[in-house]
Amino acid sequence: MQLIYPESGFQPIDLSQFWHEVSEAEFVEFCERNPDMRIEMSKDGDIVIMPPTNTETGRKNFDLIVEFGV
Repeated sequence: MQLIYPESGFQPIDLSQFWHEVSEAEFVEFCERNPDMRIEMSKDGDIVIMPPTNTETGRKNFDLIVEFGV
């Protein structure tokens, strides 16, 4: 199984290693091999790969920073 973002320019990610429960060490290694991806693991062990952000996200974040005076 692979996760592919065809229009984003990201390389395919091999997910075949995740057909079993993933240890913390395996998860850390996977994250280190994919530094450009936003990857999280839930407390139940579910792996979540977040979509890449874009300029619209940056603009919204900037608006929030200005609004909250951070």
